[in-house]
This record gives sequence, C-alpha cells and structure tokens, in this order.
Amino acid sequence: MVAFLPTISQEKRKVVYDSIKMESPIGITYFLLVVLAALVATLGLLTNSTAVIIGAMLISPIMSPIIGMSFSMTLGDSEMFSKSIKAIILGTIVAIIVSVFTSLFLPSRSLTAEILLRTKPTLIDLIIAFASGAAGAYTMCHKKESSVLPGVAIATAIMPPLCVVGTGLVQNEYNVAFGGFLLFLTNLIAINLASAIVFKLSGFTTKDEIDQLTKQTILKMNHRRLVISITAFVIITIPLSYIMYTTIIQEKTKKLIDDSLNKTTATFEGVDLVNYSYALQDNKYLISTVVRSTNKLDGSKVKLMENSLEKQIGKPTEIKMKVILDQEIDALTKSVDTTPPTDEPKNEPVPTTPPVLNADKTIEYAIKDQLNLSKAQLVAFSFSYSSSSAKYIIDATAQGEENLTKDTASSIESVLEAELNRKIMVNLSFKLLPSIPETSKPSTVLPESDIYKP
Repeated sequence: MVAFLPTISQEKRKVVYDSIKMESPIGITYFLLVVLAALVATLGLLTNSTAVIIGAMLISPIMSPIIGMSFSMTLGDSEMFSKSIKAIILGTIVAIIVSVFTSLFLPSRSLTAEILLRTKPTLIDLIIAFASGAAGAYTMCHKKESSVLPGVAIATAIMPPLCVVGTGLVQNEYNVAFGGFLLFLTNLIAINLASAIVFKLSGFTTKDEIDQLTKQTILKMNHRRLVISITAFVIITIPLSYIMYTTIIQEKTKKLIDDSLNKTTATFEGVDLVNYSYALQDNKYLISTVVRSTNKLDGSKVKLMENSLEKQIGKPTEIKMKVILDQEIDALTKSVDTTPPTDEPKNEPVPTTPPVLNADKTIEYAIKDQLNLSKAQLVAFSFSYSSSSAKYIIDATAQGEENLTKDTASSIESVLEAELNRKIMVNLSFKLLPSIPETSKPSTVLPESDIYKP
C-alpha cells in the first residue's frame, strides 16, 4: 500500500498544510455558503429535483473543515483540530435550522423520493464515503490541483442529509430525521478516517519544526485520536448493518408477494392484477389488492391467493380485494338488471360441480398413501392450524412391522403442501409391531385344483 502512497517532500507538505488551513477557518463566507447550500438542498428535496440537490452539494463548504479535522489529527495541530470541529458543529446546526424554516414556509411538504432515499443508510453508503474521502485526501497530497473534491462532495452528500433532518422534524417524521442524521454521521466518520489514513501514509505525522520531546507527545495524541476514529467507524457499522439486513429482507418479501400475487392472478380467467399494497401488523401481512376482471369474483379466489402467499412467506396473510368490472359494450348493449332477487324459487338447473375433499380427508389419504409404501398403517392423526407460523401442524401415529425411513415425514409434508398449498409440519410417531413368522402367516397360494377356476 505504501508503494501507491509515496511520501511527499517537506515543501509539498507545507503547500498542502497552507491550502487546508486557508480553507478551514470560520467566517462570514463560510456561514453564508452553508445557508445558501441548505436553502438550495431543502428546495431540491421538497421538489424532488436531483439537479438542484447536486448544486447544493457543490455549494456546501462543510467538506473543508472535515478534511481539516482529519489533516490536523495526523499532523497534531490542536488549533486547527478545534477550529475544524467548531466549524462542523456550527455548520450542522445552521443547516438544520435553515432547512426547518424553509420547510415551514413552503406549502408543499410531502416526503418525496429524494428525501426517503436518504433515510436508510447502509454499509454501502459507508464504503462510498470511505472511498470518496480517501480519493479526496490522495488528490490533495499527490496532485497539483484538488479537482476531485467537488466529486467527493457529490458522492458523499454532506448537506442533503442535514436538510432531511430539518424537513423530518417539521413534518413530525422523527424516523426520517434520524435516518438523515445517521447518514450524515456515516459520511462524516468515514471521510474523516479515510482522509486521516491517507494523510498518515503520505508522511503527515507531525510538524517539521518541533523538538523531539514534543513530537513524541503529539504522536501519542494522534494515535489516540486515530483509535477514536476507528472506534467510531466500527460503532457506526452496527446500525448500518441492521438497516441493510432489514432492507434486504423487505425487498425479498416484496418480491415474494409480487411474484405470488401475479402468479395466482394469472390462473384466474379474465382477471388482471392492477396494483397492491401491504403492511405487516401483529406478525400478519395485511394486503390490499385491486384487480380488473371480466367476471364477478367470489371469496374462493381470495382464499387461493392467501394460501399461496402464506406458503411463500411463512406468515399469516389477509387479503382485501377491490374488483373493477371490465365490460365491453356498444350501442346495442342492454343495461344490466340490478333489481334485487326475490325469494320465489326458480326452476333453473343447478350446475353440478365436482366434489372437493375436505382438509382432513386430504390429509388422511396422503398419510395413508405414503405409509403404504413402507407397509405401515395409520392409527390416528390430528391437525391444527398455527396462525403465528402459517402452518398446518399434523400429529400422526402409525404402526408396522418395519421401521419407517427418515424421509417418510418429509415425503408426507411435500405431498400435502402440493395438495393444500400450505406450509406443513408433520410430527410422526411410530410403533414397531412384532414380526409374524412366515410359517404362521395364512397361505395365499390356491390349491392346484382351483388354479383354473374363473
């Protein structure tokens, strides 16, 4: 790694030091740029404009004190370090205040996609900020011009997350505000650590004009600050890892729901899924669907959709379906009779439908079929439905002269899941009967004189 980060000369270190020190001080210009950047970023977030938000990232001056903080950590410049910390804190407070007042005076304060995009930071955001901070510090040390810093500002987006905090507070969306602030902390910690490492590997350890005793003291202080930065980096990975895990689970669940609804709806003649929404409440998925149909539907369709979903996601589901009747008419089409039906019996033929097996019969037949393969008999069984796990739990007792294989219970589960379209768990207990000697079994061979009898 050192080969990629050559140590720079004393003259170059002085140029870098003067450049960072010149951009780090707090003044009217700094606060003016913070106010303007926060104003532009808030307007961009509320109007859902990516271009406006990028403009705010370029205006924001908070990146300079962040670089100054990491630079002073490696150099041991306590004065620059305290000024950089002060600039970051005051800039953060001013940005949030400006965002709050801007949001208050705007008529439209909805949570746009650009706002929600910055409320769930993950490890990916941490990696982006770390890489961007390292690129910015490397450019400042080893290139003539720091042309990468604007790109770093865009990639890490320091200002927009702070404005998300302000808009979230105004709308009483504290989860949004917390997510925005967590993203800001993620970028701050990652940029600080990455820049400090690059500066250290590039030869910035202490000032060149100090004595050896003071140098040792400063090196110890720098070491403590670097340990603190690493600790903060490790700590911030904990919530980011959790958010990333929950996000992956939610995306996986959403895909399962989407695939299941579309697949089941496709089996209904003349029915198309328009849209749906879902929410998890009390460990149960509540799903609202809208379908377009050429025919009237009944509850059996909803039940099929619920069964398929419970099998896929392993949780209880409840589906409410709104049906949009799709009817093609012309000028000769007569109106539909909407008068309520009378109680008088009609002599219309009742359509015959094939009988449908009940769940208990289906379970009984499936168990018997699988046990017959092992020459065993079903003694008794019972089943119940667990709403918490969305499973049929079956307790069965069997007996036979030969032990069952380990796959018998799983085979029963597979057959029943296909039959009932539900998750199945089978608890099978088996009683081994004493084997009957072959000589004591009744003979099944016909007498020779009876072989040719019809």
